[in-house]
Amino acid sequence: MALVYEATGQQEKALASLRKAGELNHGMVETWDKLGELSFKLGRQDEARINYKKAYMLTKDAHYAYRIGLLALANKDYREALDYFTVCAKCIVKDEFSILDIFENLAVCNYYLEYFDKAAEYGERFCGKGRSGMCFTLLVGSSFAKLGRTRWRKTI
Repeated sequence: MALVYEATGQQEKALASLRKAGELNHGMVETWDKLGELSFKLGRQDEARINYKKAYMLTKDAHYAYRIGLLALANKDYREALDYFTVCAKCIVKDEFSILDIFENLAVCNYYLEYFDKAAEYGERFCGKGRSGMCFTLLVGSSFAKLGRTRWRKTI
């Protein structure tokens, strides 16, 4: 029913239906995934994070860890974001852009937790993936600026 409700624009009924499905079958990854996706679309980031965590606990899939990390980062929960992005970094990811994105996010988290040497280390890894020495400066100038912090930087 949830998919029908969502398709007809009845988002609250879709959420209620998915929640009920989750209560009835805790092990259904697709339910938690869809709940996370729909919650996120409706601007309920905390609820999305909780649902993606349930999907992650069932699968240990790094894609869920990445989504949780992004939501934690957006919520300025840098410790949790760091934990989940670290899970992602330990996985073998074939998509180079994803690896670079993970390194960038790890640098941001470490920076806000004031682990500046670790932030620089991930910046160096970012640049080590075939990027020029300007990459880390761009990293600091883009992601760090988005988060309102540009007082610290290191050019590699």
